[in-house]
Amino acid sequence: MSVSGESSRKISLSVDGAGNVAITLSGDCPPTDWNRVANAFGANVEIVGVARHILVPATRFVTRINWLLTWERDSGVVAFSDDVQTLVDATRKEARAFQELLQAEPDRHQGKALFVPGITVELKPEQVENILCLLDMPNGANFSVPGAGKTLTTLGLSRVLVQRGVVKRLLVVCPRSAMDSWNYEATGSFEDTISVEVFKGQILDQFTQLVLVNYEQLENPDKQKILLAWLKAMPTHLVLDEAHRIKGGPKSVRWRSCRRLAELAERIDILTGTPMPNGPEDLRALFDVTWPGLSGNFFEGGKLGELRRKTVFVRTTKRELDLPKVTFLPLVGKATPIHRDILDALKDQYSGSFSLSQLEGKTLAKRGKAVMTLLAAATNPGLLISKEFSQIEFGFSWPPREIAENESLASLIRDYLKVDAPWKYRQVVDMAELLHREGRKLLVWSSFVGNLAGLRAYLKKYEPALIYGAVSSDDRGRELDRFRNDPSCSVLLTNPQTLGEGVSLHHDCHDAVYVDRTFNAGHYLQSVDRIHRLGLPRGTETRITFLQTEGSVDSRVSERVESKVKRLAKFLDDDSLAQSAIPSGEEIPAQEALGLGEGDFASIMAYLQETQ
Repeated sequence: MSVSGESSRKISLSVDGAGNVAITLSGDCPPTDWNRVANAFGANVEIVGVARHILVPATRFVTRINWLLTWERDSGVVAFSDDVQTLVDATRKEARAFQELLQAEPDRHQGKALFVPGITVELKPEQVENILCLLDMPNGANFSVPGAGKTLTTLGLSRVLVQRGVVKRLLVVCPRSAMDSWNYEATGSFEDTISVEVFKGQILDQFTQLVLVNYEQLENPDKQKILLAWLKAMPTHLVLDEAHRIKGGPKSVRWRSCRRLAELAERIDILTGTPMPNGPEDLRALFDVTWPGLSGNFFEGGKLGELRRKTVFVRTTKRELDLPKVTFLPLVGKATPIHRDILDALKDQYSGSFSLSQLEGKTLAKRGKAVMTLLAAATNPGLLISKEFSQIEFGFSWPPREIAENESLASLIRDYLKVDAPWKYRQVVDMAELLHREGRKLLVWSSFVGNLAGLRAYLKKYEPALIYGAVSSDDRGRELDRFRNDPSCSVLLTNPQTLGEGVSLHHDCHDAVYVDRTFNAGHYLQSVDRIHRLGLPRGTETRITFLQTEGSVDSRVSERVESKVKRLAKFLDDDSLAQSAIPSGEEIPAQEALGLGEGDFASIMAYLQETQ
């Protein structure tokens, strides 16, 4: 579309520094014209200095661009700058490429061979097929299950891209816990020695072949500048490992940092086994990095059903890995009378928190803290008044002030501590004793640090290892070594937020128990895979036990996690995921850490309205 007509009513289009299309009106344009344009593009009029603009995201502009024909028919003028035309062409080209991939035959590369320069280990057929599919994509997405070899697959892909002259080196953003795996595979799987640097803020060698950086470092503007300069120097392959960590989208500091890196990378690949743990918006945030020109229409409602694996993403499933079957064991226990009184009192305490406006940030935080309190009380009401071990849970001060200020409830909890012990604690002790006699080890998951502290005391005779967020990297290594190699240490106490990624325990432990779970399906799925992954000997029995207090919020958590996992399984064409759900700070605000969405809040509201 070009300049047309001879009218004083003119729309001028340009691209701003953030990649939005700026629409400016000039000439004899009354306020109604501003309203027409704003309504047509779904945007607000912004005043910058003395000028007025309407700023529209590029993808939305392209989907509504035909409206400008209406303006022209009304004797208006439309003037495109060159950068707008370039942006429109690129966005349309990206949408066509995505659509073409969706139509690709998923099995087009099955059984084919691939030469990966310098590799010294034999790639599995699934890894070869995944690399070939990824080479069809301008930017890639590998959603394979943990243990399927995503790291080696990506290194092989990068080697092929280097051979083809597309890139010259690799920048990997990953959790600290995954760095050892990247370094091990890079230095031990190829003939030549690959130079590896772990970025800690230093000036990087321009000739380093692989740089590793954790997500937290990207939040530092000075460190980000160093990485951006390194990316600019020569064509680089950017990999975001455990990419679900940026599912927060544009509101997230980490997402915005990764997006800036991606804009300078020659190729981007995202790796995660849980791309949309809570819903389609999680997936949209990831694809906004690799396919920035796509409209949100591609990820809404039934459109997700069109996103088949081996087209715009690849995934190796547990069924394809032929892993031994895992056994899930839900175990429901009754609350004691005093425990039941506390749970009922909490319903009265918090029912009002969920009837407030759901749009205000303070309300979201208040509801998140209420959910956290209900989850803690379902296991051990004593956590609600105890300051032992941790002052903060999920970014909130702890224990909850409103509990301490409710004297009748606080008194009830103090009475509970005098006469009761959490039934879940006693159950974990019984499990640990039985497994210890059998020579087996037990992995204990709880999202609450206070539970880990309490269980450490209950399990003292088994010399439990303990790992949570405040434990240093060196101490984590020592505790893992104790659990793996010391016969007297038969229990590991940890939480999914800390040890749910990057650690393999399947050679050391085949029994796990969840003392509690949050609504975060991603944390749950990632943590299950610590002991159920590639490399298990055939015939190995893996057992996962879930503890639920009858009549508590535990049952709601189970239902919601099951629903989320089944939705993810359908999208990924992986029924083994559905089977795993059989039992019924600024960067990570509480509602995100807890995995909370509006469906979860509705379920909790229904729980609060139940009568015993």
